[in-house]
Amino acid sequence: LSHLPKQQWRKLDEEDMIDTPDLEAFVFCRVLEGVEIDASGESRVLNEDLENDDDEDAANGIQRHEEGACLIAMYKTIRQHVLDGKIELLM
Repeated sequence: LSHLPKQQWRKLDEEDMIDTPDLEAFVFCRVLEGVEIDASGESRVLNEDLENDDDEDAANGIQRHEEGACLIAMYKTIRQHVLDGKIELLM
C-alpha cells in the first residue's frame, strides 16, 4: 500500500467508496434485550400468520421478541435496536 500515490488514497474517502447497509437485506440476529419490532411494512408473506391473530399488537404488525431469541429479519426493521445494543447481528 505504501506504493499507492496520494491521489489514490484520497479517493478511498469519496462517498461512492463508503459502503452503506442494505436496509432491504435480511439478516440473522439475536435479541439481547426484549424488543418490539414493527413488521407492518413487511411483505404479506412475512405477516400472513398475523392476519387472523386476535392479539391487537400482532394484528398491527408489532412482534414481541424476548432475550435470546434468534431471528431472520429485514435490516430496516431492526436497525434502531442494533444501534441501541438490544439486538446483535450474527453471521
